[in-house]
Amino acid sequence: MRDLKNTCRVAVVQATPVMFRKDKCLEKALRLIDEAAGEGAELIVFPELFIPGYPYGMTFGFTVGSRKAVGREDWKMYYDNSLLADGPEMRKLLRRARELGVYISMGYSERDAVTGTLYNANMMISPEGEALNHRKLKPTGAEGDQADLYALAEKAGYHVVKTQAEAEQVTGGPVVIIDEHLADSDAMAYEIDRTDDMWALADYVEKGIEVLSQDKDGFFMMCEGGKIDWACHANDAAASIHDVIEMHNAVQAAVEFYAQHPDDTLILVTADHETGGLGIGYKTTNYDTFLTNLAHQKMSYAKFDSTYVNNYVKNQTPFETAMQDVKANFGLTLPTDPDAASAGKLLLTDYEVENLRTAYERTLKVGSSSQSKMSQQDYELYGTYIPFSMAICHTINHKSGVDHTTYAHTGAMVNLYARGQGADKFRGVYDNTEIFHKLAELTDVQ
Repeated sequence: MRDLKNTCRVAVVQATPVMFRKDKCLEKALRLIDEAAGEGAELIVFPELFIPGYPYGMTFGFTVGSRKAVGREDWKMYYDNSLLADGPEMRKLLRRARELGVYISMGYSERDAVTGTLYNANMMISPEGEALNHRKLKPTGAEGDQADLYALAEKAGYHVVKTQAEAEQVTGGPVVIIDEHLADSDAMAYEIDRTDDMWALADYVEKGIEVLSQDKDGFFMMCEGGKIDWACHANDAAASIHDVIEMHNAVQAAVEFYAQHPDDTLILVTADHETGGLGIGYKTTNYDTFLTNLAHQKMSYAKFDSTYVNNYVKNQTPFETAMQDVKANFGLTLPTDPDAASAGKLLLTDYEVENLRTAYERTLKVGSSSQSKMSQQDYELYGTYIPFSMAICHTINHKSGVDHTTYAHTGAMVNLYARGQGADKFRGVYDNTEIFHKLAELTDVQ
């Protein structure tokens, strides 16, 4: 570390970042560092969130109670372009500081390597190439007075757990457990994308029952299979099926508890609405369905976007090359593919190939967009999602004999299943807001 001096030549950077492009932001930052050091600067200070840019005025599609698909895509792009504190981009900055013998203060969006959470952060780097002060700045919200929710939870006496290893050791509460493997929009991964080392929904239900059942006065527990809704919004039939099956597993965990405590347990399973208008039967399959086609899908549309499509856009990958990834992950096969003869029901027709090609070209040129900026035809084909991913999902859905009517909620009635004490009160047809009143009556809640 250098000895302290009475004076220091400081360069304060006022420059426009390359929004949502960490590679270009870093390239520009290194160039400005070289320029400032060449003018004799000893401390070079960059503004808040210089990498990958300050998203001032952006809502990421969020309003209370909902989030638009195009906003999710914007957020995913910002997430992907945020830096790890010890990632390759930061190491380049450390090395440049050492090479030039200068201090660097860099404002950046940090992606936590464990939780996936994004932080407004600042890194102070020494002339020896050391990270001196890694500071996560306190988010204050648009009004300037909002505190971090996890910090508030800890202040209120909750134990905040952010790793799966810690979660496995939890034996009592109060506790807040955050999934270690957060995926799109900081939510749990789709079940189709979950790996064996990640907790499933049923694991959280089992842990919740383990902790809450210690309360001698009883407990109320609510569990939501929220990715079912998201998959149906995106018309991803295979992903929704996997999450419905995992919801079944979560319910089964509750049923096993009920079997041990049948006299004082009630289980309700329902939905707040139907989404997507999923129906069995498609125009071109007539009275047939080929649902086993969906077993060829290996990942959700969201995972395909983050794993493949982002790179297609960046590298302007040829359509035929991208279709090799489609074949590997969805089974859909071009007529010109060497394996076309054995593709069966997943062999693409010329009509389907052209639909996919059109969607791919729009993806490279435009990507996702908002409904107000799209033609009626484009919105009906792709919604506000990545066109190529939507075209893939629609194609495998149709070849399987299923289809959706919308990217939004429908007015279809939802079922309610009840088991245990008081289950008889939930028979019949009624507005779903009545569920609250029936539960309040059973539990003497005023």
